[in-house]
Amino acid sequence: MEQIKATIFKLPNEILQHIFHISSTIIKREDHLLLGWTYPEHSYDDLKSIASCCKRFYILCAPLLWKDKEFILPYETDEMSKSPDIQMATDILGRKALFQASYHLGDYVRSLSRDLTQGIDFDLANTQLMAQLVKNLRALRIDFHFVQRKEHYGLRYFFEHCPQLKELYLRHCQDIFDDFTYLVEYKPALEALTLSNCTIRQITLSRLAELFKSSLQRILLEYVLIEPPMRSSRRQHQISDTFDRRYMIQYTLQDFLGPDVTEIPLPVLQSLLINHPYLTQFALTTDSISFESLKIFVSHMPLLEKLSIALHEVSPYYLQRSLETIAQLSHLTTLSIVFKQCGSLSRECTLLACHAPAPAWTLFAGHFPRLRLLHISARRIVVTSEFLPVLFDTSPHLKYVMIHNLALALPLEEDDSAEAVRNYMKYCKSITYQISAWDKRYQDDLYTFTRAMQRGFDYFDERIDHICFIKGFPPSSLNDF
Repeated sequence: MEQIKATIFKLPNEILQHIFHISSTIIKREDHLLLGWTYPEHSYDDLKSIASCCKRFYILCAPLLWKDKEFILPYETDEMSKSPDIQMATDILGRKALFQASYHLGDYVRSLSRDLTQGIDFDLANTQLMAQLVKNLRALRIDFHFVQRKEHYGLRYFFEHCPQLKELYLRHCQDIFDDFTYLVEYKPALEALTLSNCTIRQITLSRLAELFKSSLQRILLEYVLIEPPMRSSRRQHQISDTFDRRYMIQYTLQDFLGPDVTEIPLPVLQSLLINHPYLTQFALTTDSISFESLKIFVSHMPLLEKLSIALHEVSPYYLQRSLETIAQLSHLTTLSIVFKQCGSLSRECTLLACHAPAPAWTLFAGHFPRLRLLHISARRIVVTSEFLPVLFDTSPHLKYVMIHNLALALPLEEDDSAEAVRNYMKYCKSITYQISAWDKRYQDDLYTFTRAMQRGFDYFDERIDHICFIKGFPPSSLNDF
């Protein structure tokens, strides 16, 4: 009897690869959020099932099976396993690919995530070899231990051996040994840069702003400080040698910062943005800015799609101007505004009331036809009953909304000639925190602190959160969403 060949095996490889790609892609609901790391892109379990069918399917799946890799550094005290199934990361990446003798597994890797938070500096021995094995790398994430090192962080190896690197995510990397200067030397065409709890030399940051002006599209900065040009080598070794590893849990990053570390100067931050007209995502949430800085940023980021900022203005006039400025960004799909005074160096944060006149919020709400997520936080935001209807009528794709501390101002006679301060004070005299005063269409999404806690929303503050509007967000921590 003649064997009948399954129809799927008659398809060309290109179509099969596309089928495997689509069927194994992880559907992410976080596309509307500001994320520094979006890998893996495919389900390893789904790909493994497909690859197990036959030799041809395995060969077609291999690039996806090994595309996104994550390695976690063990503790220094961990004993080496005698099992042959437990191998070093470099041993795995250096193995010959099955059925393709000309390939090593590391050749398939496009995104690499390394969790080095378990040790201080004993990972460096394998870093150079690993960088050589993933020469086609596009995205690199490394989470270092927060204790500063006695030697460099090994970034230079990846910049040198991975010329196609496009995305860089670093956490707890201090620029004591000029690690970031190798970005300037090897010049990868970065499209995305995320730095969290890092220090960098000012001259290096200025050079990077110029170097990546034609390629950089996404910038996320969190607790990023300027490393002084020269740091005492004596102090470097004193800090790393004197702390007691037995009580490591009691230390924080702040304990290992030198006295000369400073916040990013405003001109340097402005140059970083002014030089990048193709930016689509920008987040700076740990250093609050003024209206003047915001105006400069917005004028040089016309294509921005995702924005997360902190504003420390308190003047009704400048807050109204700030809302008008943000409203110019018509391409926004994600917007987070927090009214607070904060800085990366002190890490102190004071939540502020937004004194923008209520009509300014209504005008603001009518400018974002593509918006999918809106987050606003302040000690108080005064709006009129028109705010929510205008917001949802103008933004038909808006699915996720969280607004802290809404105060409803009762209708008043419009006075276009009134200056901002007087206009704001006029509406403040008529505010109410009663949910029943709102349009019935929106009352189910308005929460007092007590009601929010009963529904499982655990990210509110009893002292300041009176009335909050929540739509689309699940009843769990924002960090888990």
